[in-house]
Amino acid sequence: MTTIAEWNARYPVGTPVVAYPGARPEDDPDCERLVTRTRSKAQGLGGHSDVVWVDGHPACIALAHVDVIPESEYRAAHPITDVPTAVRELGALPMPVGPDPQAPGEEPRLSPNPHSPYASASPDYRHILPVPAVFPRPEPGVLAPTACDLMAVVPNDLIETRPGAPLPVGVCPDCAAVMQGGAPPERPSSLCGECGSATWHGDLCALCRQDKHEQWWPTRNDQPTA
Repeated sequence: MTTIAEWNARYPVGTPVVAYPGARPEDDPDCERLVTRTRSKAQGLGGHSDVVWVDGHPACIALAHVDVIPESEYRAAHPITDVPTAVRELGALPMPVGPDPQAPGEEPRLSPNPHSPYASASPDYRHILPVPAVFPRPEPGVLAPTACDLMAVVPNDLIETRPGAPLPVGVCPDCAAVMQGGAPPERPSSLCGECGSATWHGDLCALCRQDKHEQWWPTRNDQPTA
């Protein structure tokens, strides 16, 4: 059985899962099955099993009743008809404070996600954050999973769009491709320098990045500038 430490070392908050709030399917073929994402780290509760909280369910669920699934399976359970609708419904593209400078006649370009030394996503683009409208949106300033399977900081405001509208200039092309049914790029695996778990996020795994970002974010305005 997976322990709290093992779970948290492998799976960041936002991992796609199938959760069984009641019995598991091997015990009850008609059991409730919730395709969702985790919204907390795993933890122990006094007198209870090791648990985790997931989106779309009010109570914690035992780790033994949660199975990790591929991002593609999550996408299949939450189909999206077109990217502009996905952007609106997912609250996926937070509005920048203002467009980046551009040459006369050029379309305004979205500013990239806010900086964090612990973000693994490209700092050159605005990344899509796949959080369905029926689930709580990530809080601004949080380091969250992106559609391209990396980590980026959630900006303050959300952009307005409409079905059929083109995606704004500056959106991560890998995120856009995933939202259109593609797969995230394959990335080499390495070992996290902090906890030793396997990761595709470089020198730190997603969970360690989230932990370090959470400590760094309140001090960001105190950091020396180059």
